[in-house]
Formats: sequence, C-alpha cells, structure tokens
Amino acid sequence: MGPFASDLVAVVIAGSVGFAVGGLWYAPFAFGQVWLRHTTVSAEDLQRSAAFGPTALALFAAIAQAAVLRFVLSAARIEQPAQVLGCALLLWLGFTAAPSLVDALESRRPPVSWLVDAGHRLAAALAMGAVLAFYPK
Repeated sequence: MGPFASDLVAVVIAGSVGFAVGGLWYAPFAFGQVWLRHTTVSAEDLQRSAAFGPTALALFAAIAQAAVLRFVLSAARIEQPAQVLGCALLLWLGFTAAPSLVDALESRRPPVSWLVDAGHRLAAALAMGAVLAFYPK
C-alpha cells in the first residue's frame, strides 16, 4: 500500500473514531442528559432528526476534520505521539474552543452546554490524533 493509500485509510479510521467519540459522549450514560437539560433541543427533536442524513453528514465532517489534522501534521512534520496530541489540542483551542465560546456567549447559551460540546470536540480531536500518531506509516 502506497503512502497516499495508507494516509487515506488512517484518515478514514481516525474520522470514524472521532465520530464514535460523539456517540459515546452524548449517550445517556455520559453527557447526553446533562446536555439535554441545558439546551433548547428536546429529546423528541433528537429522535426526529436521527435519520440517516444528519448521521452521514456528521461522519463525513469527522473524516474531513481528520484529513485536515493529517495535512497539518504532515506539513509541520509532526510524528511523535506527544507532539501529535499537542498539535490536536492547539488546533482545538484556536479553531474550535475559542470561536465556539464566543458563539455560546453571544447566543446566551448556558456555560454547561458549551462545556459539554467543547469537551466532545476536544475528546474527538485527541482520539483522531491518537489514531494518526499510532497508525503504521
């Protein structure tokens, strides 16, 4: 398998793992109930929108995020696991946490809602980074 194919497989796996983190994160036994108590979305709305379309789009978005992370890591020649995770953390901080915090403040979202969402995005970014760091090259 050539380097491009190997990278493509790693990106799809990393994106899929990041997507799975969301499923676990928002499950009732994790942060799902907390998030529901602090958002304007109802459980009924979630059930109605649980159709294939939004799920497929979320998976595609996670794979796109993993592809961008892989591109940044490659461009910066970052390969060591600690550096990969540090890069994922910094990208999350600058491009996810900071702007989403501003959005949450401006839309008057409860801080708990933002914390749950931002925590999910951090966990997903770190999970993707871990896959990319340890996937055989």
